[in-house]
Amino acid sequence: GPYRIDGNFVKDGEPAGFALNLGTLNENFATSLNLVLTHPKTDSYARFDGSMLSSNKEIKGNFVFESKKPSTFLNSLTNQTILPEEFNYPIASSIELITNEHQIDLSSFVIKYGDNTAGSGNILIPLVAKNDEEKRKIEAAFEMTDLDLMPIIGMIKEQLKKYDNNRTPYTPYFDFDLIADVTSVKANYNNNIVRNLIFSVNLINDVITIKELSGLLPGDTDVSVKGDIFESEKVLSYNFDVKYLSQDFYKFLETFNIKHKDF
Repeated sequence: GPYRIDGNFVKDGEPAGFALNLGTLNENFATSLNLVLTHPKTDSYARFDGSMLSSNKEIKGNFVFESKKPSTFLNSLTNQTILPEEFNYPIASSIELITNEHQIDLSSFVIKYGDNTAGSGNILIPLVAKNDEEKRKIEAAFEMTDLDLMPIIGMIKEQLKKYDNNRTPYTPYFDFDLIADVTSVKANYNNNIVRNLIFSVNLINDVITIKELSGLLPGDTDVSVKGDIFESEKVLSYNFDVKYLSQDFYKFLETFNIKHKDF
């Protein structure tokens, strides 16, 4: 080395570009590594600036992703609808990445998405399970100042469509477990403000357990949800425990577009 490769390619009829810069390879010293990917149709741009050490298969550096149309980009990349097009808000993110043969560590994960999502967090992704565990366990934690719940709900609804009227058997299998915790000072649901949002969820042995989903909704309404989502005879099943305490119940109902006259 050093090496440089750049060019263009076409995926599903859509052009994209790339550039790769790699320094001189040396088993004893870190080698510079730079990679850029572009997707003109969606004004998407991904860049990695860092280094690699071949002796321990370690890569570390900063990864940046920006897109004016992330829904179109994600759906085009996966050839399926992951994020509905109505949530095509501009996104910008930056991640400090360290990866080796044992794990991928995503720290200082900063994200800004649309006008109502901003925050930071960390994700740790083991590549192999620990000796005493059947599956590798992914851990994620985010602290948000703002969180738009509507794109998240949109993604969930999109995935649930396949199970409408039990058309598709629900037989989940994940090769990992997950522990995730998200907090947000302010969240947005259907143009209503939810304050002090807490969402703590586990995915263990293919069962989703909501340990805590709580927040202060309109009408000074404290809501708390706990429960499980699981498979029962190949049917998507759930069991929830919902508690709430409201100072203005009618105002709370208006959050879900339910009016007084509906009673």
